[in-house]
Amino acid sequence: MASELREVNVTLEDNKICTDRHTYCSYGEEGPGHADSGGPLVCEDGLAFGVVSFRAGEHQMCTVYGKLPDYRGWIERHLNNTPSF
Repeated sequence: MASELREVNVTLEDNKICTDRHTYCSYGEEGPGHADSGGPLVCEDGLAFGVVSFRAGEHQMCTVYGKLPDYRGWIERHLNNTPSF
């Protein structure tokens, strides 16, 4: 476990398979590490646009991120139905 917060710059690729699956994809060795699933994909404007899902492919060269804008309605419905404690 890292003792400090880390970040890495990735380039999102225009990929029809990823678009059809409501995800973003980046390729290469740089990217989230082991156990980073659920972490944010934050763009240059400081807003989170995705959530780290998994790394796939030969030597895990493709990182897949859930595409938050495509799930905004679902997220808002569930946040509005959250019971208060």
